[in-house]
Amino acid sequence: MPLILIVDDVLDLRRMLGKFLSKAGHTPLMAESGPEALAIIRERKPDLVLLDIGMPEMDGFEVLEAMPRHPANGPDPPVIMLTAFSDGARLHRAQELGASDYFVKGTFDPGLLLERIEQLVA
Repeated sequence: MPLILIVDDVLDLRRMLGKFLSKAGHTPLMAESGPEALAIIRERKPDLVLLDIGMPEMDGFEVLEAMPRHPANGPDPPVIMLTAFSDGARLHRAQELGASDYFVKGTFDPGLLLERIEQLVA
């Protein structure tokens, strides 16, 4: 079962996504902050990271920049940004930093998110 790290400062969202991923056959890991996420990435080596941008202490872009890198493919593990920000500037920055995809909270289709996760962990 692939390990999926959910990084978001909102507990209810982490729980909801955790249940969603568990039902789909994945093992969710959870972090409420950037430093906690980086520690989990080093220790547990998840197969994919769902990463919020707007977090206190260390935002999602700082986490993305601090992650280990795969020489040809950007961040290791792959990252899907899952955030409330829908502006093009943040989307562009996420792409520049190597995010594999970008979903806006409240507007995305959960089926499409799951499909993208499955593609990236295959």
